[in-house]
Amino acid sequence: DALLAQTECVCICSPNETHAFYAIRALEKGRGVLCEKPLGGTDAEMERLTALCSKPLPTNMTGYNYRYQNAYQAIARCIADGAIGKPWLYRELYGGIRLANPDVPYEWRMDHALARGGAMFDFGSHMLDHFLFFCNAGANEVNSLGVRRSTLIPMRRDGKVQRAVTTDDCAVLTLTTKANTTVDLTCMRVGCPGESIEMVGEN
Repeated sequence: DALLAQTECVCICSPNETHAFYAIRALEKGRGVLCEKPLGGTDAEMERLTALCSKPLPTNMTGYNYRYQNAYQAIARCIADGAIGKPWLYRELYGGIRLANPDVPYEWRMDHALARGGAMFDFGSHMLDHFLFFCNAGANEVNSLGVRRSTLIPMRRDGKVQRAVTTDDCAVLTLTTKANTTVDLTCMRVGCPGESIEMVGEN
């Protein structure tokens, strides 16, 4: 409260489970918010944030920083210039390889209570933001939605004991927008060496 009284906006980079609490407090005080993902982890948190953002308040923004990198800016320019025309298909594969090693010990991102989500929250949120940034054609209205999640390495060493991993390490999101674009996102924490983006359009 003392800090909020001295500032016009806040950047929330605290542990995931605290994001919604701090964002709600700041928005209730009329402060602008830049929050790292995820914004929240429960329906109640997201409903409260949505209600606050429906009022005339300063900016509330999630830190989707990848869209500002040169490669993504170049893709966005190509699409805006009509390189593919109306987008029919957007497919992206993204993830990492560190957690593919089963000897990597248990950590906070493997605990749902702390991380608030797994591969889809971690990588998938950025991937969905890429699509929204690139295509922006009826993307906010969805006709169909499907998600498949799995935990490929279900147990991890935590000191001398084994603990169950309660977040997914592989997730697939498929949706179709009202603009009739199919979006297929595959997020892998356990063995994806890089990123690939494929787009098909009317051109």
